[in-house]
Amino acid sequence: DRLTEGNPESPLLIYVGRLGTEKRLRDLKDVLARLPDARLAIVGKGPDMPKLQAHFEGTNTMFTGLLQGVELSRAFAAADVFVMPSDSETLGFVVLESMASGVPVVGCDRGGIPSIIDHEQTGFLFEPGDTAQIAAHVEQLVNDKAFYAKMATNARAEAERWGWEAATTRLREEQYLQAVRNHRERQTDVRTLRQKLTRYREALFKGTLADLFAILGNRAAEREAEDLENEEWQLEGDIATLEKKPTTQQLFGWLSSRSTASLRLATILLFPWRFFTSLTRKIRRAVLGNDPTDAPAATDGA
Repeated sequence: DRLTEGNPESPLLIYVGRLGTEKRLRDLKDVLARLPDARLAIVGKGPDMPKLQAHFEGTNTMFTGLLQGVELSRAFAAADVFVMPSDSETLGFVVLESMASGVPVVGCDRGGIPSIIDHEQTGFLFEPGDTAQIAAHVEQLVNDKAFYAKMATNARAEAERWGWEAATTRLREEQYLQAVRNHRERQTDVRTLRQKLTRYREALFKGTLADLFAILGNRAAEREAEDLENEEWQLEGDIATLEKKPTTQQLFGWLSSRSTASLRLATILLFPWRFFTSLTRKIRRAVLGNDPTDAPAATDGA
């Protein structure tokens, strides 16, 4: 009775939210003019509240200020129709709250509202600023009790799809299972790449004789050995990407441009992988005579 100011038989429209210019609340004055028996409760606060109170002066409108908890639940329970004139809502939690309360919503067909409301099934949609449409939808709901009851039931069922229980069910039955499938596929990819990498390493090991011939001038054999090694590094890089680990190429990169395939193969085969970093400096000085990690010497005029 408080929201209808002692007129419980009058259709009660309700808006809940921020009182700002972007909410287009001024449009509702024309809706009231088209529905002389209806009353409007505006719940919330915001910078436009004084201007809106002046704008709705002389109409069947009540400003309640901010309501929370039980008071807000009672306001929803007392309402007949929730109106959302805003055309800039991203989701509209208050729309879901109203639907969960079994109060049909007449909302603007813009922003995130259309993703919640199925027109003429769980609520009504209207074009921005079309107050005639709003009034017509409200009249249909108020005058057709059977239709109103069906829409209220549909709205409540739709709101439940957005609830915590439904979200938890989707997380457990859909997203978690998909994560498990993705992990298994990823593990399969890693195993496949490792098997291929092993085959390439075996080929490289057998290719050391080809490298010896390459030293004597067999350039074709040398190129074949280099191609095998490059593929090995590429495969290892793919595995490292999947496992998010450093690649061997990062360790051996400087050798790829400063030595022959035979030197790279000898370095890889003669020394365990985990000791390579500490032995790099000795190999470099003994074979290449320079250190690619040394800072360049300063030059005059630099």
